[in-house]
Amino acid sequence: MTITKLQVASDVSKDAAWTHVGGSTNYTGLQEPDDTGTYMESDTNTGDSRFSLDNLGPTQNVINSYTSMYRSRRIGVSNSTVRARVTTSGGTSNASTRVMSNASYAEYTDVFATAPGGGAWTLTLVNESDIHYEKTVGGANTETRITTLLVTVDSDIATDAGYYMHLISWLPPLIAAASHALSFRDVAAILSRLKTQPSSREEFCRILDVFRVRPRYSF
Repeated sequence: MTITKLQVASDVSKDAAWTHVGGSTNYTGLQEPDDTGTYMESDTNTGDSRFSLDNLGPTQNVINSYTSMYRSRRIGVSNSTVRARVTTSGGTSNASTRVMSNASYAEYTDVFATAPGGGAWTLTLVNESDIHYEKTVGGANTETRITTLLVTVDSDIATDAGYYMHLISWLPPLIAAASHALSFRDVAAILSRLKTQPSSREEFCRILDVFRVRPRYSF
């Protein structure tokens, strides 16, 4: 299981009701929780702002959950009503609206159990998704402010039958490592003599983990 935070990566569209304040006066103001220096602020009208996101790594191809998070507060004397939205090629999904009654910042999360249009999240859908922040009810003194907007993805690396066959090619030296408590260096030396070799130290460590090898020594 890997938890990855995807920060906003660009402005896709911004309603006139919203204004970037501070910093580069663009999406970068929502990347870090700088509550006073950089943020996005609404006027008394309704409006939606949409942003692209960083991409999830190519090996994280099993998506367990997709969760939006925004850090926001009201700045008018009246409450603000807002919600998160997510858009992919399958459409747009809306989270439940929230009444922003706090005059101080708080963090709010929404789990999008399925991708827009229905069905499970995939790596492709995650990487094409855009995140929105929308003010849904306008009126006098309903101004609101947001300082952070991001998505958290819980994902895993899928291992198919081909990969397990790949692992089996290393079975003899790994059994030797397990039975003789060889060091990482010794195991690496054995693997280096094989025709098929780990492509990186990360893959080497994954192989050791699959076979539950726990060498006595390390580098």
